[in-house]
Amino acid sequence: MDDSFPVNHADYGRLQFFVSRKVLVTGASGLIGSYAVKILREVGAVVTALVHSRPPNDFTKMAHEIEEEDLMRPYNLRDVLKGHSVVVSCAGITGGVALPKQDPVSYVGPASVMVMNTLHAAHLAGVERIGWLSSTTVYPPLDRPVREEDTYLTNELYPLYRGIGKSKRFLE
Repeated sequence: MDDSFPVNHADYGRLQFFVSRKVLVTGASGLIGSYAVKILREVGAVVTALVHSRPPNDFTKMAHEIEEEDLMRPYNLRDVLKGHSVVVSCAGITGGVALPKQDPVSYVGPASVMVMNTLHAAHLAGVERIGWLSSTTVYPPLDRPVREEDTYLTNELYPLYRGIGKSKRFLE
């Protein structure tokens, strides 16, 4: 795996909040989650990587600790979260474009349940802060650069991503 992630290390000053904090990253063996582990380690966080079905990659293995847990089971997650002050929620359902073409709402239930279970378990464990990554699927197709305020336009979402886009909007 290429470890030359294009991050301006000068921007790490903005991440001083995470120094020495115990941070759990869900979805830590995925593309975004594994990079979150790498960056958090580089800024001095004490990182726990939470994985499920995908094996840890090189960035995931940078974590101080790797836990395996199914986010569909919230009561087990509560124990894993104890002692963490921050959760960075990167877990999701993967399947590429083929999955929503075959089953347009396939992402909706599992993706929503994982986020809700993480939020609930974090609350029960006394986690101070949680960061959750949404998705570009919450934006409608536009003929100009997208702005954050475009998320809640009444325009319809791109048809292929309507299911997951609407669920992400709901979770936000």
